[in-house]
Amino acid sequence: MKSSTAVLAAGIALSCLGGQAQAAGPLEYSVDESYSIQARAQTSTSASGAVTYTVDENYTVQASSNFVTSVGGTFSGSAVNNLIGANRFYNAGYTGGGTIASNIEAGHVWGTGAGHTSLTHVTQYVDAGLGGQNGDFDRHATWVGQAIGGRPAGDNVASGIATGTDLRSGAIATSWTGSPYSLGFSINATSFYTPFASGVTGFGTADVINSSWGFTDPEGDSFFTVQIDGLANANPNSTMVFSAGNAGPTANTVGGAGSGYNSITVGALANDGSDNYDQMAAFSSRGPQDYDDPSQSVSPGVRAPVDIAAPGDTLTLAFYGGTTGGNTGGTASAGNSLYSPFVAGTSFAAPTTAGAIALMHDAANVATGSASGSALPSAAHDTRVIKATLLNAADKVRQNDGSAWDNGQADVAGVVTTTQSLDFESGAGGLNMDATFDQYLTGETDIVGISGGTSAFGHGWDFASVTGGAGNSTDIVLSSTFEAGTDFTATLTWFRDRSSIDAFNASDNAFADLDLQIWDSTFTTLLAESISDFNSVEHLHIELDVEGALGLRIVHDEMRFGVQNDVSFGLAWAGTLIPEPGTGMLIGLVATACFVRRRRVA
Repeated sequence: MKSSTAVLAAGIALSCLGGQAQAAGPLEYSVDESYSIQARAQTSTSASGAVTYTVDENYTVQASSNFVTSVGGTFSGSAVNNLIGANRFYNAGYTGGGTIASNIEAGHVWGTGAGHTSLTHVTQYVDAGLGGQNGDFDRHATWVGQAIGGRPAGDNVASGIATGTDLRSGAIATSWTGSPYSLGFSINATSFYTPFASGVTGFGTADVINSSWGFTDPEGDSFFTVQIDGLANANPNSTMVFSAGNAGPTANTVGGAGSGYNSITVGALANDGSDNYDQMAAFSSRGPQDYDDPSQSVSPGVRAPVDIAAPGDTLTLAFYGGTTGGNTGGTASAGNSLYSPFVAGTSFAAPTTAGAIALMHDAANVATGSASGSALPSAAHDTRVIKATLLNAADKVRQNDGSAWDNGQADVAGVVTTTQSLDFESGAGGLNMDATFDQYLTGETDIVGISGGTSAFGHGWDFASVTGGAGNSTDIVLSSTFEAGTDFTATLTWFRDRSSIDAFNASDNAFADLDLQIWDSTFTTLLAESISDFNSVEHLHIELDVEGALGLRIVHDEMRFGVQNDVSFGLAWAGTLIPEPGTGMLIGLVATACFVRRRRVA
């Protein structure tokens, strides 16, 4: 989008239509400066089958920001904040305060005192200091930054999702490629690693990190993807969010590093022209996606790579009109309160989700509205809990062609079964922060210990572990009575064991295959199971045939590759309990679509 058509002297609060301001072991990669992202890395393999990736400071890769344009809309539209239900958090006093959100992009968010009026609070920047274009202010990063945490600039129309967060900026590009206003850029190992490992913007410091860019890596096994998964694995309280990409409607198009396993990968919902975001955008990248690990050749079309979807179409966002970053070679547009209309892409669905996660971290720190009335346990900050909670509360949105959400559930010998886990386009569905508030705060907030147990809540989450070894399991009994004919949803998330060693070394160590099962409370009758082989998420959304208490069982099925170890996981569930006599109230969450031991039909 060129500056001549991309600016409006008005403001907005991230609004649509304008508006409101191997039984093998670890894999080690080794490449030299001539390695390209399309090539297979040189590798060294340990006695256990471990493979380590190694690169040097000259290693580079071509990447691009995820962005497309759409049509329609003025500044009279609805605020996305309200459309996703974020006002539920605002009304409870949670705006992201006390959290750190980093936007790590090709270039920097245009902030500081001279920057965009909605982003002057952004004062902390990290890049590798390589000179040239490394560390440039950039148009795309500025759009994305406002979506996460822009603040009103006197007109109350520039609010991002988490206005209270400490928004910080990291830049990874060494140069931009192509014509002025290009979204393509180059990175190398040093420029990439520096902001992600920094004590200012990186893992271990930031509560949430957003990156709205990607590169070709359908199998999720490139060096940079393994690096990100390794950093996320070592720093589980820093939640990583990636945009899925804009290569839809073709399958197998989610790019790295969003094609990895330990982040949250976000697709885009389309605006129907009336501010309804209940259907996937055609451009949003999707599965089924390929799988690869050190023990086998590529398995084509077996993964569900998208986790969740959020509004990513017909948005208006803060404009940077300078001639650095992707604007290099273009014409300067003066003014620090200009906005770009009609912006679209998964690039903006991701920061919407990242801002929502900042709200969750804020609530976990305070949580006066929680079931306990106090701050949540430390496990509430774990990415596996955050991810399970967000996915479990998502709305079941339509696919791009109008067909219903579909994770492949079907009746197999009387048991609702999926080997797919998630919908290939939308993952668990559309972001719903109203339902997330209840899912995260007002029910079970971590059963004591890490070995399962019992909960009387109809909704909530748990952080626990399953012992390594095929057939081992962890059980949770939901002891209250769930109502027949109502929906019950459960989500399980865990990590692929990857390690980031330093800027030039990373390893792919092991990957456990876990299953999620729903039983009656005595674990006599199996009701449903999610048994996908190649994902790090299992998800079920069913209608209960009879009333009663339930049991959730997490099964360690097998190792896809690597040494067998215990596996930590996040688990979330939501259903409707039988009202207690005299109250006339339903306790729990009500989902939006149902299954009765049959595959969903449109």
